[in-house]
Amino acid sequence: LSQMKFTLMNGFDILIDQKLETGKLHKGISQVLGLKTEEVLVCDEVPDIPLTTPISLLVVSTEVLGEFVLLLAFYFQASYTGVHNPVEIAKRLSIELGCRC
Repeated sequence: LSQMKFTLMNGFDILIDQKLETGKLHKGISQVLGLKTEEVLVCDEVPDIPLTTPISLLVVSTEVLGEFVLLLAFYFQASYTGVHNPVEIAKRLSIELGCRC
């Protein structure tokens, strides 16, 4: 991330009620935001090495305890101009992934 400027969307974490595979999350997030899959990186921690390909969105997925078992933290590239409303994104993800957000 040191070579790419990301901005954390203030207050933009989404909790999900299911443990979903990274591939399913990646595809669903890409679809609801209208991004190509290569523009989205879903991982379990912020990479500590520079990324070799440009991306628009980094999503860090962390398992948590409770009714909602997956926490998604969204980090957008400063140039991203798509949907920014967390409530709207959560609604779309719920439908696309068949889960509650």
